[in-house]
Amino acid sequence: MKFLISKSLVKKWLRKGWNYYHTDDPKGKEVFFISDDRKSSITFKHGFKGRLLLDTTNITIDETLGELIEETRKELGLT
Repeated sequence: MKFLISKSLVKKWLRKGWNYYHTDDPKGKEVFFISDDRKSSITFKHGFKGRLLLDTTNITIDETLGELIEETRKELGLT
């Protein structure tokens, strides 16, 4: 399976109970994670001028999850 982020980072997300998905088309790339219970999601995508658009649904971001989000953001070049 092709990943848009490193396999080690994907494993960290999986250990926290998040499933990895992505889209990779000419209009843009998106990386998104959906919780095991399918009630929460986190989406990373390129926005205007390459800025990060981070969309979250039904989630409270704790310190551990915040660190994963930051690491993912850096790997995607969304600084």
